[in-house]
Amino acid sequence: MTAKQKEILSRDLDTNPDMKKYYITIVDLDPLFGMTQVDIDANLAKALVKKVDAVVHANLKPFVDRAIAEHGDFFDLDKPKKVEILEGYAKELIASEKPVVDPGMLPPVE
Repeated sequence: MTAKQKEILSRDLDTNPDMKKYYITIVDLDPLFGMTQVDIDANLAKALVKKVDAVVHANLKPFVDRAIAEHGDFFDLDKPKKVEILEGYAKELIASEKPVVDPGMLPPVE
């Protein structure tokens, strides 16, 4: 399905190479491309997909936009490096949503 989507994008966006490169990158970097949210949620509950992949999937466009802004050569990087950057953003988001326990708020242990 990914190959077909890339073929369609290549054909339909042939007159706009920048947009073509952008959307092909989006499709290429989506770790859960083609999966419905219901399937993703079910697979997360069964630990069949990584939370990082689900977060990248759900935030792919803003993550790619951020990567382009922070890494001017983002499109020229190899796929493993691009994935590493997006996974870093996902881990950052996951960590920011974890509750922080202030040890000073806990009752003393006797």
